[in-house]
Amino acid sequence: MSETIKIDDYTSLIIAEGEGKYKGTYSIMEGWINRDGEFKPSMCKREFGKKGEKVEKTVPVTVKCGNVEGLLSLANYIHGMYGDGAEQQKQDDDDIPF
Repeated sequence: MSETIKIDDYTSLIIAEGEGKYKGTYSIMEGWINRDGEFKPSMCKREFGKKGEKVEKTVPVTVKCGNVEGLLSLANYIHGMYGDGAEQQKQDDDDIPF
């Protein structure tokens, strides 16, 4: 698992790499940090299987990003929406009267 990204006091994220046949695929996993400092994934119930043969399982809350290119595409999309703040900093600097 990778470094934990703290969102607020109750929510953290990690980028998890798949294992076994899923190695090389990435997911963003939501969870929380317990008192011992360990990441614990948030869980949800999902149905798996064909119609009429569905089985309900409890699984971690994740967003599948696919391979590293998918993860980078997501990061680039978010960066394009919000930028790195450099443009805002330049505008703020222009407002300084000295």
